[in-house]
Amino acid sequence: MDMISGNVPCVSDPYRNVDTDYGRFILTGAGTLLRVTVIVTRDNVCDMSGRAGFYCATGYTSIVEAPGCADIEGIPVWLPGLGRYGCWGRDSSLELHLYPANVTWQHIESDLEYYTSFQESDSCCFSNVWKVDSSERAFDFVPDDLLMEAEAITAAEENEQMASGFIDTYEPILQRHVLCAELDDSFTALVLIYKFKAQLCLIRCKAYSREARAEEIVGWYERCVPIIDQYQANEMVPNPVFADVFLLLSFWYSDAERFEEAFRYAERWLAYDPSVTDAYDELYRMLLIKRQLGAENFDGKLHGSSRE
Repeated sequence: MDMISGNVPCVSDPYRNVDTDYGRFILTGAGTLLRVTVIVTRDNVCDMSGRAGFYCATGYTSIVEAPGCADIEGIPVWLPGLGRYGCWGRDSSLELHLYPANVTWQHIESDLEYYTSFQESDSCCFSNVWKVDSSERAFDFVPDDLLMEAEAITAAEENEQMASGFIDTYEPILQRHVLCAELDDSFTALVLIYKFKAQLCLIRCKAYSREARAEEIVGWYERCVPIIDQYQANEMVPNPVFADVFLLLSFWYSDAERFEEAFRYAERWLAYDPSVTDAYDELYRMLLIKRQLGAENFDGKLHGSSRE
């Protein structure tokens, strides 16, 4: 969610316009909130092992945009982990200042100019989040170098245990938060690890001269899909490492004779990358033939390097 400067749009339900001396605030309709990932920095941010990174927490806000409000320092967000509202500098400082505990949304909406600044010199000063006891427990720490770590892990097959440890540590953290620019590399790292696990499963099956366990392999690729969906929903450009996920899912579902899913993922592959139109047409024809003949009798089954 970005605060956009520029021309004031005409907004109708379910949004509401609130005009102030600062400019127009566009708010969600009654009973509707936007879920955001609140990224906060602090001096010398490191975890116990000394890795640099940042803190994030789930927050909720009613502010959709603040066009033309160049002077505001942050937006009001509700922080369930802390049980109170704060002013978050999303597009500037990445600071978070908490309002007094008795502040409600009614107070905030009645004076948006006041509650969109940090008020550090005010007699009723908003508190920097790191000056509040136990506030750190409401945040997840995310290292800056997760993508580098994932790339190192996926460089060698013998790193499967490290890949499992990566998933155990960071999957629960990332699943608690929605995608934002600061988490781009972190989500990309998780997709790399998922694909690595799928490839290891295929290699292990081939090494023991067994049929690939399609269900397990598909499971790893399916875990990539909600992440890719978030990129598309947020109109963010996905990393190229995502490019073949839909294609691979189409292959594997066709081998399992689940052609409805195979065609669906083939269509998603084309929608994801319109440049593959010719290849998509060939894939579509292959799926039609394979469905007609039956997967187990189809001489063109796709195994091995074409899936890696």
